[in-house]
Amino acid sequence: MDQSLAPGPVPAAYVGPLAHLRAGVEFQAAMARNGRITKTAHFAAHLSDAARVFVPTQARPRAPAPRLPGDVPACGWVGVVVPKRWARRAVTRSGIKREIYAQARSWSMRGWPMGIVLVVRLHRAFDRSEFPSAWSAALAGVVRTELHVLMQRTLGAPAVALRV
Repeated sequence: MDQSLAPGPVPAAYVGPLAHLRAGVEFQAAMARNGRITKTAHFAAHLSDAARVFVPTQARPRAPAPRLPGDVPACGWVGVVVPKRWARRAVTRSGIKREIYAQARSWSMRGWPMGIVLVVRLHRAFDRSEFPSAWSAALAGVVRTELHVLMQRTLGAPAVALRV
């Protein structure tokens, strides 16, 4: 992880680890509740309450709260949507997903609000004439910076000085 965006010391308000959304119905519920909350040039964030996402339906029984290895309950959830339409190459999609999860982990260390579901979605392609490589340091830096701005706007956490 780039040290310029690494979180500082863990604050006393640390609330725990994040779990990943896995089921399609969870993604649909999280994105349908509040609509798009925040967007940047390439990403959109959908924020929802976990109680509204993991509700019982007629089609399926209530999903238990996701737990992490060691039977640790998750404090919040993050979902990532990176469609082939906007990132044609698998290397690009994987790199973007890694950066999203890294940013989410970083922000969870600052005190992710309990019971919050965040879905980050790529909604526009990166210009291939500007970034010809499938995954490069330049593209990673742009993705990292844009995700940092998105998380700051969405979660309302204090800004961290960026050294790019």
